Amino acid sequence: MKICIPSTMFLRYAGDTRGLSVYEFAKNLVKAEHKVSVVAPNFDDYATHEIFDGIEVNRFHYFFPTKYEKLAYGSGIPVNLRNSWLARFQMLPFTLAFFAKTLSASKDADIIHSQWILSGFVGLIAGKLLGKKTAITIRQVASGKFMRFVNKFVLERTDHVFFNSSFMRDHILEFCRMKDYSIVNPTVDYDKFKQVKNKEIKD
Repeated sequence: MKICIPSTMFLRYAGDTRGLSVYEFAKNLVKAEHKVSVVAPNFDDYATHEIFDGIEVNRFHYFFPTKYEKLAYGSGIPVNLRNSWLARFQMLPFTLAFFAKTLSASKDADIIHSQWILSGFVGLIAGKLLGKKTAITIRQVASGKFMRFVNKFVLERTDHVFFNSSFMRDHILEFCRMKDYSIVNPTVDYDKFKQVKNKEIKD
């Protein structure tokens, strides 16, 4: 199966932590012998297309000169929107560039599995146009009347919604009726933890 994963962030380089959970998700899909293509915003001059640990990564620019791209990364899109007028101005070109890249990357995908609501909106529209099944993973949602409308619009039209907790599921069910949903709790990769041997403490 080929899975396209639109995400508002993804690792830019080895050792990066932005979008780490998306990377781990994609990496394990590759281990399960699925073909995975991630779509995410670029940052500075990192490769627009590369194979990262078996994951096809497609990055898009959304503003020129690219050094003035302020919406993605840093403290995250919600914080960047609050703190920067330039980030707010870039919301529309960001969404359009995100959609165009997702549409291109998902043409031969079996499913579009988005991460977070903005990606879910992009993935939903691309899925409708291409006749693809859609899914979304929800870890948190923004508040406010407008975002409540956006959340409801996306989640009620997506084929399957994955929640990271029963708390988040119950919160969404207060105002949204989804086609299908399930809970996938966060896991711990024990291989990342190494035993630390007791050492003598020297003055």
